[in-house]
Amino acid sequence: MLVVPEFSRFSLVAVAVFALVACSDSGSESDAGSDGSPSLANAFGLFGSRDPQPDANGSQPSAAAGSRPVQDERLLAGQITNVRLDRTPSGFILLATVQVPQAGFHSVELVADTRATASEDAMLTYLVYGSPPARPDSSASPVDIQVATFIPKRRLDGYSGVRVAGRNNAVEVQPG
Repeated sequence: MLVVPEFSRFSLVAVAVFALVACSDSGSESDAGSDGSPSLANAFGLFGSRDPQPDANGSQPSAAAGSRPVQDERLLAGQITNVRLDRTPSGFILLATVQVPQAGFHSVELVADTRATASEDAMLTYLVYGSPPARPDSSASPVDIQVATFIPKRRLDGYSGVRVAGRNNAVEVQPG
């Protein structure tokens, strides 16, 4: 059995705590409490910051499904041509067909519009965002893209249906 003197144990603990404090980013604004002091729940920044940090290119990492990051540079995508709401045991699958001006649109996604509330118009609104191709082609013909998302049953409480909006129009559908 290895016996470590009491002084050595204290030194090891002190070095470990010092290393954690020195390597953490406890003074960052994203971890600060409402008064500007570091959050006690994450005082040493061991669990990362609350806000996603930009990557090397300066863009924000993707947010959780169904939410849109503040610095997302995608555009509202094209014309909504079809919307379907399929029932599942735990909710609904919202499937939308969007006509975009040309092939090459990418990162197309249905994003919940968090600005609207159930009391405003009784329709849960999703916006279709996408990134256009790097080299636009004015002679290209329109292309249909299908995009889908899951909506839990609870999410539709207080709403009479779902609205999907693109750049040129919006289409509404009621659960059936």
